[in-house]
Amino acid sequence: MKYLCNKNELLTASLNAIKPCSKLLDIGCGIRPFANIECKIHICCEPYNEYIE
Repeated sequence: MKYLCNKNELLTASLNAIKPCSKLLDIGCGIRPFANIECKIHICCEPYNEYIE
């Protein structure tokens, strides 16, 4: 399988596409919540009990 960009290029492109925000709802954050966006309120919602514990 051939990829058009590497992991770092994809992360940079996706972060550039996200608008600045003051609130972030992180659904499915698991054991490592999304930390690439600075905001005043970061709500983590994890639906799987294995990650909650």
